[in-house]
Amino acid sequence: MSELYSTQAAARRLGVSEASVRRWSDAGLLPVQRLGRRGTRRFAEADLRRFAAAQGGPASEAHGGLPHVDVHGHLATFYSSDSGRMRLSLPFLRAGLAEGERCFLVGSDLMVGEYVKALDAGNGDLRRAAANGGLITRSAVGSTARAAIAGWEELWLEALSAGCTGIRVVGEMATYEGFSEVQEMLDYEVGYDSLSKRFPVRTLCQYDVRQFDGKTILGALQAHPDLYTRRIADYLF
Repeated sequence: MSELYSTQAAARRLGVSEASVRRWSDAGLLPVQRLGRRGTRRFAEADLRRFAAAQGGPASEAHGGLPHVDVHGHLATFYSSDSGRMRLSLPFLRAGLAEGERCFLVGSDLMVGEYVKALDAGNGDLRRAAANGGLITRSAVGSTARAAIAGWEELWLEALSAGCTGIRVVGEMATYEGFSEVQEMLDYEVGYDSLSKRFPVRTLCQYDVRQFDGKTILGALQAHPDLYTRRIADYLF
């Protein structure tokens, strides 16, 4: 009989958080058995092996894996814990700095501080690249969707004029709550998607599901068509 893993043990086996394992199993992406009156989750070793082989991205993240983001790629990630916030975005930024790309990070002062601390704990070359202008941080993007789009176009033109051949953006979408309405944030996403196709930009938009309702999350999925051909499990944490 195949060995059965608890949620905690399955998370260690896959190199992800327990929240990710629960979310994937609830979504039917990872087979799960329910035992007892409480419906305790148990995962078969064979199912974990098949899931790891099929997904590649999340299962290997603990080893530095990262789903590939194409140039012009505009993807959304969804997380429900502070530890899940940087599972994809941190290696994404590290890869850009290592390639000499211009990286932009939009987030609150607290979030930016956490990212910078995590980068400082890494390779010394990456720290120097970030300190020498490789990483640009912003706490806001503009009070309207139109102003934010215009701001990005200006920043990207400046980066290209400085000789940058690649650009990466990580946007913590809770920062965009300064827009007058949620719909304006989603309109911004649509306009951003169009603009990003004209520049050598790779983008991860980060949604903390603790701060958005279901309707907004659905709108975010619809505003990121590049996700449609991806394994959604790669972007849930």
